[in-house]
Amino acid sequence: MIMKREEPWIILSILAIGSALVFAPDDFLPMLMRAFLIPWSWALPVLAVLLFLRRYRPAAASALFVALLILLHVRIPVAEHGRTNSGTGLSIAHFNVLQPNTRKEEVMDLLRERDADIFSVQELDHDWAEHLERSFAQSHPYHLLVPRTDCYGMALFSKVPLQDLRADLLEGTPYIEALVALDHDPVRIVAVHATSPQSHGHFQQRNRQLGQLAVRLKDSEHPTVLIGDLNTVPWDRSFLRLCSVSGLRAGSRSSFRTWPSIGPFALMPLDHVLASSGLVAGRISSFPIPGSDHRGISARIDRADHAL
Repeated sequence: MIMKREEPWIILSILAIGSALVFAPDDFLPMLMRAFLIPWSWALPVLAVLLFLRRYRPAAASALFVALLILLHVRIPVAEHGRTNSGTGLSIAHFNVLQPNTRKEEVMDLLRERDADIFSVQELDHDWAEHLERSFAQSHPYHLLVPRTDCYGMALFSKVPLQDLRADLLEGTPYIEALVALDHDPVRIVAVHATSPQSHGHFQQRNRQLGQLAVRLKDSEHPTVLIGDLNTVPWDRSFLRLCSVSGLRAGSRSSFRTWPSIGPFALMPLDHVLASSGLVAGRISSFPIPGSDHRGISARIDRADHAL
């Protein structure tokens, strides 16, 4: 097959992009590129079709090869667990509401509609805190609010009793944790909002936060559920290290894309529900939040009859 004169450059460009996406070192710019692996996996087959129609067939084949390479790289640490037991379980939900969002009453209506046993709210300032206290202090009497002005304020609300409810810091930003009874045994609930990696310094801060969090969670004497905006995707190396050290796993092989929220769609899975061995995070779903750039995420937490 005879290639057109410019085709080798097209092939080299496609292979260079694929190599950068999959094999580049764990640093700021490669991380930003890898965050968009799913859109890349959509775009490359479209590019392959266009190249094929223009008779750039080796280039089209290289685009399909790189798309396959990317899909093989998109892996999610998932728990291998057995059937859920017959207990009552807990519903849990997470809402990154976007601090300057003015559609607060619509968000309050959504929180009522979802009616989760436990829910976390992130990007909480004092105005959001007042709305939440007014709306849910009675229905979810166990709660802690940590309002801030830097988009890293947060709150945790619960219908069911929480023990040892407290806030702590990871590299200067808060997270909230508590113990809740699940089938009469304690489970640790942790709500986290990691730093957005908007610069090389923030990227390093986020990685330190996730590293510290992994160490704090790995020695927990109780099964753990982590929910929140981790500002990383499941195939990012910082996420994989978090799961490897802490033992936390996703409840589904599907990635629920939550940011940026554009109508019914989003591009990247930045918000997560993770659970440790012995727990099942099932019925995971995402949903739009009025006025927010994130979709919310919810799950049902059960104990497993057996877990590996």
